[in-house]
Amino acid sequence: MDEIQARIQPFLSWDDAKWTREKQAYEKVWQDSYAPPGHKKTK
Repeated sequence: MDEIQARIQPFLSWDDAKWTREKQAYEKVWQDSYAPPGHKKTK
C-alpha cells in the first residue's frame, strides 16, 4: 500500500490524514465484504 500511496497521493491532493482515513475505509470494506471466511486482519 505504501507504493500505491507514493504514486497516487500527489495526484489526489490528499494529505496524510485523508490518505489514512481512506485506507482504513478501504480495509474495512475489504474485510467485511471480500475477505475469505475466518480471515482476521493482522497489523
